[in-house]
Amino acid sequence: MLLKPGTTRYEPISWDAALGKIVSALGHAGPTRSFFYASGRSSNEAGFLLQLLARLFGTNYVNNCSFFCHQASGVGLSTTIGSSVATIRLDDLEKTDLYILVGANPASNHPRLMRSLMQIRRNGELSS
Repeated sequence: MLLKPGTTRYEPISWDAALGKIVSALGHAGPTRSFFYASGRSSNEAGFLLQLLARLFGTNYVNNCSFFCHQASGVGLSTTIGSSVATIRLDDLEKTDLYILVGANPASNHPRLMRSLMQIRRNGELSS
């Protein structure tokens, strides 16, 4: 689909035309002025192909939404605790007797963490 300048409606175009416009825009910008961006929910294979394409094009400017989502928290964590990454590993969490979760929504944003939290709760209920 293409939205031409000055119009308000998209119009269908052929794959050849769409790819031609992409090639033209990339060629005009060049590798130093191009940035490749993907969803953090993309598969590893899709991420690999995007990075391969970017590097073949001549740039290493590749990122995903995780960078933008966590940039501020990474700076904050670095400033306060000296590390920009999580302060716990899941196997450490699974050995805990108490966890306090603040400022997160694992049910929608952190499914792997949510699974561990659910298992900790189940184990606690069984031993009570």
